Amino acid sequence: MSGRNEAIARLKDGGFIKQRQEEYFAVRVRVVAGNLEAEQLPKVAEIAKRYGRGYVSLTVRQGIEIPWVRREDLEACKAELVAADLAVAGCGPRVRAIVGCKGSVCPYGLVDTQELVKDWDTRFFSISGFPHKFKIGLAGCPNCCSKPQFNDVGLMARVEPGLDAERCNGCGLCVKACGEAAIDMEDKLPVRDARRCLGCGDCVRVCPRDAWLPARTGLSLFVGGKFGRHPRYGRRLAEFIPAERAFEAIEAVMEYYRQDGRRGERLWDTTERAGLAGLNERLAAVGGEPSLPDAGPMATVADIGKAGREVATTSVGCGQRQDKPSDTENPSAENPSAEKPGGKNPVPADDTAGVPVLDLRGELCPYTFIRTMIALEDVPSGSRLFVLLDDGQPIRDVPRSLKGAGHEVQRITPEGPTFRLLVKKDGAPLK
Repeated sequence: MSGRNEAIARLKDGGFIKQRQEEYFAVRVRVVAGNLEAEQLPKVAEIAKRYGRGYVSLTVRQGIEIPWVRREDLEACKAELVAADLAVAGCGPRVRAIVGCKGSVCPYGLVDTQELVKDWDTRFFSISGFPHKFKIGLAGCPNCCSKPQFNDVGLMARVEPGLDAERCNGCGLCVKACGEAAIDMEDKLPVRDARRCLGCGDCVRVCPRDAWLPARTGLSLFVGGKFGRHPRYGRRLAEFIPAERAFEAIEAVMEYYRQDGRRGERLWDTTERAGLAGLNERLAAVGGEPSLPDAGPMATVADIGKAGREVATTSVGCGQRQDKPSDTENPSAENPSAEKPGGKNPVPADDTAGVPVLDLRGELCPYTFIRTMIALEDVPSGSRLFVLLDDGQPIRDVPRSLKGAGHEVQRITPEGPTFRLLVKKDGAPLK
C-alpha cells in the first residue's frame, strides 16, 4: 500500500471517508441510539454550511455524515463537533455504530431499547482489535424493524405469555389478535401453541382483563449475520437472555471472534471455519437457554436437508415450531401426478429424493424471499430446493419474486394451511 493510500486508510479509521472527488471527504458523526439533542441540530447545520455544502446525509446505521469537507478542514470540523458534544465515528475493524429500534416508545417494544443501546455504546463503541468490522443491532420485538439478524451480533426481544385462567372471561380477543394462529379456544379458555408463538406479546396487549401476562421476557441472540455481496442470516444461538446481562453475551462473542477469527474474515466465516463449540461454551455462562437446531440459511443448505429429515424441532425465523420430520424422500407420495402450474411438464414424483427443505412457516415477509435467495446462493445452478410457506402474503409474493429473479417454481403443493414449493435455481421462469 502506498503512503497516500495508507494515509487515506488512517483517515477512514478515524471517521473521515474519502469521496470520489479529489481532496473531499465525508465526516461521519456518531449518533448514539439514533438520537440527537435538539440544541445539537443547529450546530450540525452550521458546521455543514461552514465546511461542507450545507447539507447532511443520514446513514443506514442511524448516523449522519457531512460530505464535501476539504482535507485541510477535517481537524477544524472535528474540533467543532467535539465542542458540540458530538464525536466522529470510526470505521475499520472495530465496533461500528450500534443500531437499535425505538422500542422504548413504540407500542410493540418489549424492552427499553434506547437505554440498552446507550449502555452498549458506552461499553463497546469503537473498540478495535477484531479481524474485520463488528456490527451490533437490537430489536425490541419480533417485528425486527432494525434487522438484528443481519448484524455480527443481533438481539431481539421476546416475551413468553402466561395465562391467569381465573381472570380470563373467554372473550377470544387474543385469538383474533394473534397473527400467527398460535392461540385456540378450548373449554372456553385460550390455549397457546408454543411452536407457533413468536413472542410478540400481542395477546398480552389486547387482553381486556390482564389474563395474559408476561411470564418472562428476554433477548434472542443471532450471531454472524451480515449484508453486503454475500448476505447471511445470523445463526440463532440463545433465547431469553436477560436484558441486563446481554452485554455479557456480546462480550462472549467478541472474545470468540478475537481468538478464533483470522484477519479480514467476517464473523460468519469464522463460525463456518472454526465451528460454534467454543462460542457456545462462552455463552452458557451468560444465562438464557440454547436455541433449537438451526434450519434455513442460518445453516448450510446441506444442513437444511438434514434438519428437515432428522430433526423434529426447528428454529423458524423469529419463532419456533415443532413439526414432524419433513418427508424429503417422497414429498409427493399422496399426489404422484403433481404438475407445474398450467398442467405442463409434469415433475416425476420420484426425482426429489434428497432435495433439501427450507422451512419458512411462521416467517414474515420480506424475510421469506430474502432467506430463500440466500439459501439458493449456496447451491449450484440447476439444483432444487423445497420451500415451505404460510398462506397469505408469503405464498402470494415469494413465487412471483423468485421467478422475477430467474429461478423456476416447478411445483406448488398445498399441505393443510401451508404450501410446499419446489424451486430450481436459475431455471427458466414460468410463463
